[in-house]
Amino acid sequence: MMLGRTRHGGFTLIETIAVILIVGLLAGVVGPLMVGAAGAYAGARDGRAAVENASFAMDRIVRVLREAPEGATEGTVAFAKALPGVFGFTDGSFVAKSGTDVVMVEPGGATSHPLVRDVTAFELTYLRDDGMELDTGAGDDVTDIRRVEIRLVAGGQELRTGVFLRVGMGGGG
Repeated sequence: MMLGRTRHGGFTLIETIAVILIVGLLAGVVGPLMVGAAGAYAGARDGRAAVENASFAMDRIVRVLREAPEGATEGTVAFAKALPGVFGFTDGSFVAKSGTDVVMVEPGGATSHPLVRDVTAFELTYLRDDGMELDTGAGDDVTDIRRVEIRLVAGGQELRTGVFLRVGMGGGG
């Protein structure tokens, strides 16, 4: 009869320590990668949301300018106010930066809607037919406005566009 050691089906202490070390090393390498990937995803998601919000606001502002009411003189827009950070019409509606929001006020001036939040810049430049810039704050005539250049920075995203006023394209003025 041979006396020998019987083998049990478990791990030895050294094997267990080796497995723990390997799992720890893998966690040390893979863990930061997963945290970094989650952070990159969150950043991309936030960036995409900022672009969508700024794009919506820009689209709405462009639409308001293109559909601007006609002024008292044929071929002019009924601007009541045209300053670097605000434009408004004689019907009481306007778009302006208010705090960190760009807001739109409906005709009559009663209802205000934020178009976009987290705005760091909202700039409007008014141009005549010949492309020269108007200084409406210095007394240039708002009836000469034919194009508006818009710069909007919201959520860290910058958008720029130019709008030809449809009312002014029909001639006159």
